[in-house]
Amino acid sequence: MELFLKSFMHEQNFPEDARECFLNLHNRIDKDKVIHDLVFLTVDRFFENDISFNDLDEFFKTCAFQAGTHEYTLAMLFFMYCTRVLEKKYLQRGIDRKIYVDTMNDLKCKLMECREVYGINGTFVAHWYPQFFTLERFALGRLQYEKIPFPKEDYSKNGYTVRKGSIVYNCHIPSSGSLTEEMCFESYKKAYEFYKDELGDNPMVIVCHSWLLYPENVDFFPKHSNILKFMSHFDIISYDTHDSFSEAWRVFGKNGLLPPSEWKTETSLQRAFKKHVLSNGRTGNGYGVLIFDGENIVN
Repeated sequence: MELFLKSFMHEQNFPEDARECFLNLHNRIDKDKVIHDLVFLTVDRFFENDISFNDLDEFFKTCAFQAGTHEYTLAMLFFMYCTRVLEKKYLQRGIDRKIYVDTMNDLKCKLMECREVYGINGTFVAHWYPQFFTLERFALGRLQYEKIPFPKEDYSKNGYTVRKGSIVYNCHIPSSGSLTEEMCFESYKKAYEFYKDELGDNPMVIVCHSWLLYPENVDFFPKHSNILKFMSHFDIISYDTHDSFSEAWRVFGKNGLLPPSEWKTETSLQRAFKKHVLSNGRTGNGYGVLIFDGENIVN
């Protein structure tokens, strides 16, 4: 397992100090039979869908205390243990290993977020991970996708109709760097090819629920922003407004946990957000629909 962890963290380009942190924790676990057996029994239960997330969350807290580490650190190591099993499942399903590597890069993204926001090597969003390990969520290029039933009322535009409850492809935007229009279209095409057999002759319906799609973003985001280009790909059919910007940590890192007046600004996006919020501007989430025929957006 130690060799696997070293290889995985090298392939995902974990920071050197994070690699050392997780290897040290692994060695402590490996030397304590009680903790070791508990951890790997829980890995088995996780893949057998024999443990609820609440119980898994409690396991992270209890086991972290026993191992002398933070629960965020223990959670990240646990999911790295799980990636070894997952890699075999990809192989059994005949899924390209690059998709496995790209999908598991989400662990690197969450590691860097945890370091930035809390100064801890780990992940503070363990609840996010089960669908990766049940092979329901995949990274296909820059974006991630999973199948869900369409949760809105019937949607129609340009001769295309999406029925409530029909299968659509929910997309997520990991914090892995820039989000150019070229990257987005490359991802849509990869997703279309990946799901092509089940799409038949139908276009792919991609949906997204995100703070990136909140309609008022167009009023204050920098005009050159890639986020505005991403927004323009979607027909935003609903949105909800929040009293405070709960996603501020995504834009400002650890400073996003502070009052808006104390947000430090280094980028045009940060400056725009701070000015908007301090001017009593609203923030929230938007829900968008994108219909893709393999080459073009058609709705």
